[in-house]
Amino acid sequence: MNDLDVTGQIPELIGNWTKLTILKIQGTGWRGPIPSSFSNLTSLTEFLLGDISNGGSSLEIIKDMKSLSILVLRNNNLTGTIPSNFGEYSNLLELDVSYNDLSGSLPSWVSLPNLDLNLVANNFTLNGLDKRVLARLKCLQKNFPCNRGKGICNYGPLISAVSAKPDFTPTVDNRPPSKQNNRTGTVTGVIVGLGLLGLFAGAVIFIIRKRSKGYTDDEELLNMDVKPYTFTYSELKSATQDFDPANKLGEGGFGSIYKGTLNDGREIAVKVLSVGSRQGKGQFVAEIIAISAVMHRNLVKLYGCCFEKHHRLLVYEYLPNGSLDYALFGGDKTLHLDWSTRFEICMGVARGLAYLHEEASVRIVHRDVKAGNILLDSNLLPKVSDFGLANLYDDKKTHISTRVVGTIGYLAPEYAMRGHLTEKTDVYAFGIVALELVSGRKNSDVNLGNEKKYLLEWTWNLHENSREVELVDHKLSEFNTEEVKRIIGIALLCTYSSHSLRPSMSRVVAMLTGDVEVSDVTSKLGYLTDMRFDETSNSSFSAFQTIDTGASTSYSTGFVAPKDSDHKPMLGVKINAGR
Repeated sequence: MNDLDVTGQIPELIGNWTKLTILKIQGTGWRGPIPSSFSNLTSLTEFLLGDISNGGSSLEIIKDMKSLSILVLRNNNLTGTIPSNFGEYSNLLELDVSYNDLSGSLPSWVSLPNLDLNLVANNFTLNGLDKRVLARLKCLQKNFPCNRGKGICNYGPLISAVSAKPDFTPTVDNRPPSKQNNRTGTVTGVIVGLGLLGLFAGAVIFIIRKRSKGYTDDEELLNMDVKPYTFTYSELKSATQDFDPANKLGEGGFGSIYKGTLNDGREIAVKVLSVGSRQGKGQFVAEIIAISAVMHRNLVKLYGCCFEKHHRLLVYEYLPNGSLDYALFGGDKTLHLDWSTRFEICMGVARGLAYLHEEASVRIVHRDVKAGNILLDSNLLPKVSDFGLANLYDDKKTHISTRVVGTIGYLAPEYAMRGHLTEKTDVYAFGIVALELVSGRKNSDVNLGNEKKYLLEWTWNLHENSREVELVDHKLSEFNTEEVKRIIGIALLCTYSSHSLRPSMSRVVAMLTGDVEVSDVTSKLGYLTDMRFDETSNSSFSAFQTIDTGASTSYSTGFVAPKDSDHKPMLGVKINAGR
C-alpha cells in the first residue's frame, strides 16, 4: 500500500488480515495511531510502516510477530522500549526503528553479527554497552554521537593520542657544557619548545572546532521533529558508479541527474544540485523536510538527501519511462501514447498540482511546470518532479521573486515580466502542457508556418472557428472528440493573461472529470498580444513571445522588482517563492 492517495486514520480492519505475510505502508496520507489490531498479524515476515504522522504507539503490537525477517518502523513517533523477547526472533535480518522516541537500554542481542540494525535518533541509554558493539551499530549515522563522554566524543581521542617514551636516552655527550653553550641551548630549547607547543595547541583547537561544528549541525538535525533520510556521499557515488556519464539521465536548471542502484537493489535517480544553492546545511535540511512531507501518487517520491561538505544531492524514485517531453517529442524513440493514456496523464498532472497548491501540509508553487518535469512510471502514471527545488536557490521569501525560474513557452506573463508569483503561475503552464498532450507538438516550432508556429495562438484560431479537432496529434487514429474539446477549453481558461481569471487546479480537476462544466471562452481579449496586465503595470508582453530555437529553454534572470504594494499578496504566508 505504498504511495496510496488516501487520508484519515490507518484502518483497523487491516488487523483482521491475519494471513498476510508482507505489509508495506509508506508514503500514504494516513495518520496514526497504529491500530492495536495489528498485533493479530503474526504471520508477517516483512512489516514496513513509515512516516506516519501522529503514529504514537509502542512496539508492543509486534511482540508476537516472531516470523519477521524485515521490520522497518521508521519515523512514526513510536514510544516505549524495545520488547525484551526480540532475541527470540530467529529470522530477523533487518531492524530499522530510527527517528522515533524509543528509550531504555539496548539488550544484548543487538550485537548479533547478521542483524542489520538502524537505531538512529532515539533516546536509548548506552551506558555500559561494549564499545565494540557501538562500532558495529548503525546508531552513528553520519557520525551522529549516540553517547557522549571521554574517549567517544570531543576530547577523549585527542588525549589518548599523546604518548611518552619512558626509556628515553639522551643523544648528546656527557661533557659539562660551557656557560655560553648552556645559555644558547636554553634559549634554543625554549624557542623550539614554544614553537612545538604552539603548533600542537593550534592543531588541537582546529580539530576541536571542526568537530564541534560538525556535531552542532548534526545535533540540529537530531533535534528536528521530522528528519529526512540521509545517504552518504560514498554510498551514492557507488550507486551511480562514480557518477558515470553513461548513467546520466539529463540535466536541468537545478543540476544533473543520474541513475543509480542501491545495495538493496532499489533503482534511484540522484540529482546533484548545482553549486548555485545559497542554503546553509540547516536551511537545506529544513527545505528537504518540507519537500519530503509532500506525498501523492502523482508526485515523484523523494527518498532522501545527502549533505556532506559542499555536496548537496537529492535521491528520488527512478521512473523508467522518462519524461513526458521525451515521450511526446523524442523523435524515433517517442512512446506511443494513445488518447486514453494522454487524457489520464493530463488528469494525473492536474491532481498532483492541485495537491501541491491546496492539500499538502506545506503548500508549494512549482514555478517550472513543463513536459520535461513530468515523469512516467512503468505503467505510464504521470508524476510531477522538481517541486520545491526553486526555494533552495531563491533567498527571497515573498510573492515577488527577484529570480525568475522557469522555461520559455510555459511562463505566465505576470511572472515573466514582473516576477509576480502565485499558484496561478503553475495553472498557466499546465494549460500549455495540456495543449502539447493534445497536439503532440512543442509549444513553439519555427519550422511550421506563421499560423502554426506558436501553439497557443494556433489553438485560439482553431477554437474561434470551431475547428478544435484539427489540433489533435495526427499520430492518433482514434480519440474522444468530446474529451479533446474539453481539454482545449480548459487549457484556454488556464492560459488567460490575467491570472485572476484562471481557474484553480482543483477546479481544473473537476472540469476534467466532468463534475463541473467548462466555462465558455468567448473573448479573445485574454490572448491578445501587447496588452496591459492587472491594470497596475504599463508593461506589455506578447503571450506568444518566445525564442526561435524550436525547443523549450530553461532559464532564470534577475530584474528590479516593483514595490510589494503594487501587487496583491498570495494565499497566505505559507506560500513562498518557489514553495
